[in-house]
Amino acid sequence: MRLPSGRFEVAVGTGVAGFSGDGRSATHAEIDDPSSLAVATNGTLYFVQQGRFSSMIREVSPNGTIETVVGGHPNCGALGESGRIAADDSVIGDVALAFGPNGNLYMSGHGCLGAGPLLELTPQRDIVEAPLSPVIAKAVDCGGGGLAFAPSGEVYIACESGGGHIKEVLAVAPNGSTTAFPDVYPYDDASGFAAAPGGSVVAIDFSSVVRITPGGVRTIIDLGDNRFLGRFDGHNGSMEPNGIAVDAEGNIYLASTPGFGNGTFNGVIEIHHHGGVQVLWSRRI
Repeated sequence: MRLPSGRFEVAVGTGVAGFSGDGRSATHAEIDDPSSLAVATNGTLYFVQQGRFSSMIREVSPNGTIETVVGGHPNCGALGESGRIAADDSVIGDVALAFGPNGNLYMSGHGCLGAGPLLELTPQRDIVEAPLSPVIAKAVDCGGGGLAFAPSGEVYIACESGGGHIKEVLAVAPNGSTTAFPDVYPYDDASGFAAAPGGSVVAIDFSSVVRITPGGVRTIIDLGDNRFLGRFDGHNGSMEPNGIAVDAEGNIYLASTPGFGNGTFNGVIEIHHHGGVQVLWSRRI
């Protein structure tokens, strides 16, 4: 995590891949292949961790303690007629996370016995099929990837092809009507876009960042040949991000990790809401 001073500090993990540490400090826990992140208003962090047979969701409380809250002991046979299952028993895929208007944690994708493509973690620590799931399932016949809720009521969800690549981003209104954005390609489906202040969604589109509203798509910045990122082997630094987040002021944060995409830049940048770009951390690939 980035502190107010601008310094980075490890929030979760020891640097050793694994699964351990529940009930203890998150900085003494082993994690492996974390993907989608979501932060609650009280500062609690949730992230998806790939499991051997299914994924899990782990929670880091504001005091720094880590727990596995979804998928720790998967057992789909426990699904009852009520359509809910204890979160610890649930089997989920590599889902994307986002907080809904009611403050509960939502995940796109499918869970036990085909439930989905929108699941909700209740305060009672049950997994239920969210009320909009039948609407979304009827509106789009594809797997769910990225997830964001707009204040105006639309749910934005990434629609995956069979090969795991994104075909389009869809905005699904509460009445089930959809608006498709087939030219937006957030390569990493679990963390490719996020809700922004003012009712829009910002998304990774290859080496660009775009702003999506029901009225259309606008490019914010093209990082394919960005001089601000420095020069690498005689070429202007380029970035193909695989993670995006937005803060309450509208500042956008992008990450690119080693071996991902075709970019030369490896690190984290901030796109200020006034338009400036700042490198927060970088490492030569």
